[in-house]
Amino acid sequence: MARRSKHSKKSVKLQVEQLERKCRYCKSHQNRRGFDKHEAWCKKTWIIRQELRDLRVNSIEKELGAKSLPTIAPIASSPPYFDIDNEFMEGSSSIPTGVTHLSHLAENTTDSDVAFGPHLPQEYIKIIPHPHSSNLAIKIIPLSAGHSASHSEDATYIPQPEPSPWAPFKTLADFEYTETAVLGLLPKWIVNKQLAGINSNWANGSRLTIKSYADMDKVLSRARKYFVQFRSYTITATYQNKYRDPWEWILSIIQDESLAPMAMWNAVQKFY
Repeated sequence: MARRSKHSKKSVKLQVEQLERKCRYCKSHQNRRGFDKHEAWCKKTWIIRQELRDLRVNSIEKELGAKSLPTIAPIASSPPYFDIDNEFMEGSSSIPTGVTHLSHLAENTTDSDVAFGPHLPQEYIKIIPHPHSSNLAIKIIPLSAGHSASHSEDATYIPQPEPSPWAPFKTLADFEYTETAVLGLLPKWIVNKQLAGINSNWANGSRLTIKSYADMDKVLSRARKYFVQFRSYTITATYQNKYRDPWEWILSIIQDESLAPMAMWNAVQKFY
C-alpha cells in the first residue's frame, strides 16, 4: 500500500486551514463563513461569565465581611488582553482553558450565574448595576420574542391585581368613553348627544352608567384626587394660570410603591 507523502499531508492541512479557522475562546474549528460572529459571541459569553463571577464574589464579601470571608480560588489569572479596538490580541494566554463553546457551557455553569444560564438570547440588553447599588445582580432583557427579562432576585414589591382597575369609574365602558371624550376634546353638547343616543336606541347592551356630561364630570373630579391637583397661583408677572406643583408631582412618583421595582436610584451600565 502506498504511503502518503508529507507533502500531501501538508496540502490537506493547508486546505483545512483555508476552509476553517480556530476560535481563540472555545478552541473549536469553525467555517470561515460567519466565523467573526461566532468568535464575537464566544467572547461576549466569556466576558459575561467573568463579570457574573466577580459580582458573586463581591456579594459574598459584602455579606460575610472581610474577616470571615473564605478563600475563593480565582476563576482565571487575569482577563484576556484586548487592544484599543477591543479585539483579542495574539499571544495572550490568559483565556481560561475550561471555557468551551456556548452550546457546551452548561457543564461549567452554575445555576447562580444568570437566569438564562448559558443559553442567552440572540439579541438582548445587559444592565450592570452601580457598585454601590443594594442589588448587584446583572439583568438580561431579551429583545427576541419568547423570552422574558431575567433577574437574579425577585422584586420585593409585587403589585396585586385590582378587581376594578378602572375605578373610580363604575365600569370599563365608562372609563373608555370618558377617555375618548377627553382625548378628543369633545364639547359638552356632543357628549350629551352621544350619551343620550347610546343609552337609548343607538346601542344594544350598552354597559355605560354615565348618562350625561355632568355625570362624566363628577367621576373625573373623583379621579383627579389621585393626582397632584392644579392650583391657581401667580408664578411670574407674565403668567397667571393653573399649574401642578413640580415638587409634589415628583413626590407622588417617588412614594408610589407600584413603581418601586422600576425606579433606578443608582447609575447603571447598559450594553446591547
